Amino acid sequence: MHLSLSTTPEQAIDRQALAGLAAVAGDDPLFLKEMIGLFLAQAPRYLEALRNAWVSRDPIAIGKAAHQVKSASFYLGARRLSELCAQTETSLRDGNASAVTDLITAIMLEFEMVQRGLREIEEHGGKTRAPSGCS
Repeated sequence: MHLSLSTTPEQAIDRQALAGLAAVAGDDPLFLKEMIGLFLAQAPRYLEALRNAWVSRDPIAIGKAAHQVKSASFYLGARRLSELCAQTETSLRDGNASAVTDLITAIMLEFEMVQRGLREIEEHGGKTRAPSGCS
């Protein structure tokens, strides 16, 4: 199984998706900053639940935690993280334990990049400007 992970915080976040979320709130950067703050506060708990569920070999809890991270990360533009969680759900349904192990490791690594990317945006007041060098 080949897992595609972000190599930079900028790659970890789809800024167009974030801009779309901001547009729903009338382009209010405070709204986006609050959403990012909530995600950064809650996601580590979901990831800890995911880790604990895997250690205890509880497929229902693994699926629940993966689903929570998948949904929240998708809306904040962390599409790779969301996709890794979706793959985890699929691998659980297929009974592919070795894939689930690899995916959980990948989720933890990808979350590090997502967290860094979102913190950078949060530090810029919730502005979703494209990284320099991008048009």
